Amino acid sequence: MPKVVIVKAESYGNNLDKKVAEALKLAGFKPSKSGLILVKPNILRATNPKEAVNTNPEFVKAVVKEIRKHNKNIVVGDGVGKRKFSGEEPVLGSNGIEKAVRGLSKVKNFDDENMELSLDNPINKVRVARILKDAKYKISAPKLKTHMLTFITGAVKNHYGYLYKDYKVIGHARNWKVDDFMDFIIELYLKTKADFSIMDGIVGMEGEGPGSGTPVNSKVILASEDAFALDYVAAKIMGYEPESLLFFKKAMGKNLLNPKEIEVMGEKIENVAIKFKTPHSVSVSRLFFPIYNSAVYKFLRKRIKVNKEKCIKCAKCMKECPVGAIKMKPYPEIDNSKCIRCFCCIEHCPENALSLKGRISEWFDKKIDFRK
Repeated sequence: MPKVVIVKAESYGNNLDKKVAEALKLAGFKPSKSGLILVKPNILRATNPKEAVNTNPEFVKAVVKEIRKHNKNIVVGDGVGKRKFSGEEPVLGSNGIEKAVRGLSKVKNFDDENMELSLDNPINKVRVARILKDAKYKISAPKLKTHMLTFITGAVKNHYGYLYKDYKVIGHARNWKVDDFMDFIIELYLKTKADFSIMDGIVGMEGEGPGSGTPVNSKVILASEDAFALDYVAAKIMGYEPESLLFFKKAMGKNLLNPKEIEVMGEKIENVAIKFKTPHSVSVSRLFFPIYNSAVYKFLRKRIKVNKEKCIKCAKCMKECPVGAIKMKPYPEIDNSKCIRCFCCIEHCPENALSLKGRISEWFDKKIDFRK
């Protein structure tokens, strides 16, 4: 029976170490005393921790400090598509994680070394972080956030960051149908499975997550040995009915999740639940769900908008697009016949100049509660 622990945590202040220790203990955290322990926070892009895009550096520090009571051979990192964490291309450094764990653990860009991994997927073979082979114990440390494509991003989706550079793009391009993408995420997780997951939900993200949403004081820490169960409880806290979301339907269909077997410890879900504002994509996709992967849906769906007042013409959206649907002229122009709505462009825009907002989806949000 999977256990999911919920601990209330007001802030990233002085009491954080105690709260993290409490969550880990209740969840039965027992890392290996020898060998390499790998900690993977969720790092989407270089940004201020106050924006709640990435796992907070103080949270990562608190987790590492607790691990050190068992084993001091620790590496913290993510696959960020960069060659280094500081200097000309700051990633972990700009987020404060590198500084937070200095003297406590090593930091590593997972994209520095890679290896081949076989999947039962149209891609067949991908390349992932080489450090996975060296790790004796793996910890997923995600952020509690909404997601424009998958509706929730958590402990399982966090493993997408293990993909080596362009394979993140290929994963979207080859699995452009949401149904296929969910299968891909789940299989990738099972091949790189975490031994333990602990979620930073002290300040989460609602709305247009995972990169362009709004911070929300959700004030929780979640911990579990079962990533699927943890994500399920996280979705309940966010106000979703998880059984209605495709990700959880897939997990249950593959016998990876049985909600009736989950034992919630610590705080009760109803005592910490917050109704997160959902992405606008939720409204449109739910309305057209029966034809979600069809050509009709591709014609009816909402299109990505560019705010020229915010856009700084950095071309990051064009570089991140997995299907080459964006060209700079000089602002981004999106070819909607090519766009697969993976929302990578929105996720990686540093100025939040791209969005899916519009009259139709906003009307749906006001009129229809898709959680019921």
